[in-house]
Amino acid sequence: MCVPLGLFVYNLLTLSREELKGNLGLAFIGYKSCIEALSDKAAKHTRLVHLYEEAESDLNQVFVFGGVEIDTEVVEELKKYHAQGKIGDKV
Repeated sequence: MCVPLGLFVYNLLTLSREELKGNLGLAFIGYKSCIEALSDKAAKHTRLVHLYEEAESDLNQVFVFGGVEIDTEVVEELKKYHAQGKIGDKV
């Protein structure tokens, strides 16, 4: 009970109102992290809450129940999307 509440409070303090409005329920189960720091978390028990899929010229953010494993391929793909300006520096 304390961990989800702690994550929610952390997200309240660090995320913008717009980010919280779209993902209020997710504020209890995860937090944003810098893309550069994800390569360090690949060996740990950390997963991404969202999967990013390209559809034509658009990038869709899809919630994945159970999360997405973080590996070098995923990190490189996120870095590519960030370099193209499609996502921010935190996911």
